[in-house]
Amino acid sequence: MTVSGFLTLHSVCKDYHGTRIVKNISLSVNQGEFVVFVGPSGCGKSTLLRLIAGLETLSSGTLSIDGLVMNTVEPSRRGVAMVFQSYALYPHMTVRQNMEFNLRIAKLPAREIAERISDVARILRLEPYLNCKPATLSGGQRQRVAIGRALVRKPKLFLFDEPLSNLDAELRNHMRIELATLHRKLGATTLYVTHDQVEAMTLADRIVVLRDGGIEQVGTPLELYQKPRTRFVAGFIGSPAMNFIPFTVQKTDQSATYLTLADTASFKTPPHPLLQDGQTGTLGIRAEDIRMAAPQDAMFHSTVMLVEHLGATTLLYVRFLESITLAIQTTGTTPLQSGDCLSFSFPPARCHIFDQHGLTCRPDPHQ
Repeated sequence: MTVSGFLTLHSVCKDYHGTRIVKNISLSVNQGEFVVFVGPSGCGKSTLLRLIAGLETLSSGTLSIDGLVMNTVEPSRRGVAMVFQSYALYPHMTVRQNMEFNLRIAKLPAREIAERISDVARILRLEPYLNCKPATLSGGQRQRVAIGRALVRKPKLFLFDEPLSNLDAELRNHMRIELATLHRKLGATTLYVTHDQVEAMTLADRIVVLRDGGIEQVGTPLELYQKPRTRFVAGFIGSPAMNFIPFTVQKTDQSATYLTLADTASFKTPPHPLLQDGQTGTLGIRAEDIRMAAPQDAMFHSTVMLVEHLGATTLLYVRFLESITLAIQTTGTTPLQSGDCLSFSFPPARCHIFDQHGLTCRPDPHQ
């Protein structure tokens, strides 16, 4: 696979003690893009970021930044700046001293250092704190200082490794807005590692979903949400997670495909020529796509197990076919309570069909 862009990775691998941690990754990132890496713990997302930064060496493959191969280039010469999960500020230095430290090592003229500090402090609203030490700042302010220390270097590439995970929920939301605003203002090329789906969906131009050291899917947030290529991506992207129900194909023809759900209920979908009679797989449907209906018009009937009132939305959890718990999302509030009967349907057009290997079955591969 040949890739080209501002940042390119071609067949990149990383081995630790004979175990392959990063597996044959090829990826292209355009200049000015905000790309987010997501995946479960241990999938290799932070290791991949460290490979790009030069903090780890490649076992094989090629890494290029702005057209130059960086495989053996020292981290300080790659033109990248990294912001870590921990702020990693020097506690004995003021905010100004923390931000100018690397510039002084680089022996930039004092006037240029002062101008850069002034510009970045204004952008990040740190001007009142330049003479303060980190211990006197809030968590959000310290994270802004860590970001400012990266900004003053004017790098070609910004790398963020879960920079907001140590903040409380309210501050994390505030900092997410600040990061998005800052990216739009600077147009900087940014790679961002997170386990937070809200951060990924709201910040990213594109999301890279990693699994077991390899790329599962790359796409815009809505592409991954609406058209996942695998059951893994469908279950990983979105909160609450997509509902999954096992099926067996009863029969399929040119007019329709008939499924037996959880060995009990019959379900009719548009024709799926990729499925064969007797084949097993999984039907997926998102919580907001399940439609409540009058009993006489519904496909299924069940009992509400739990109601979660979230304000603008409500989540209903129901037992489906005795063995599966479904999440159903409604707008606003609902008078339904635990123990109430609920009738609902799965709109076939909103369902996702995954084969026995977890791959999406689409009659039209271009959908």
